[in-house]
Amino acid sequence: MSSVVDDTSPIPEQAASLPKSQSGGEPPMPYEITIRMEDPMLRRILRVILDRYMGRKRYTIALVFGYAVIALLLLQNYSWYTWVLAGLLVVGAVVPILLHSMMFRRWFRQYRAEQGEEAQYRFDDNGIEVITATGKHQQPWQEFSALVKLDDAWLLFTRRDNAFTILPVRDLNSSVRDLITGKIEANGGEVVV
Repeated sequence: MSSVVDDTSPIPEQAASLPKSQSGGEPPMPYEITIRMEDPMLRRILRVILDRYMGRKRYTIALVFGYAVIALLLLQNYSWYTWVLAGLLVVGAVVPILLHSMMFRRWFRQYRAEQGEEAQYRFDDNGIEVITATGKHQQPWQEFSALVKLDDAWLLFTRRDNAFTILPVRDLNSSVRDLITGKIEANGGEVVV
């Protein structure tokens, strides 16, 4: 036995079309996410950034100078160039390690002061709006120069002061990822994998 529902209600008129996004497909949709950055993850991300920023070649240079100084001292060669190599070893190894440590602590404190434990992000066609305990900040997509994709997080670098925003990958769904990548590329930014 089948039944047919008699629906005599009028057919609704077609609604006015929604504005299309700049990318052309669907209407612009804001995406809102809350990001909570734990200390271990923040430390891991900051270390990766500093290693990229300062480079890993410094370790190779320090090893070469270290071996040269040790070899010369074992041969009981105490001439002036042994001490020059020892000085270069200090400059090439100790100073970068100190800079790495100081920058890491400064970035960590600065991130915690600006972002706190939790921040809300709103992504739309115009840009990114960040709401933290310290206030609300809007950045248009044109201000971002690069997107660096790390294993745990994406980093959005700005054009003016080369500051960066950390977005953990676990909090970004595929729509937000596509929006961010598309906007960075559309505004002449670089996407680094």
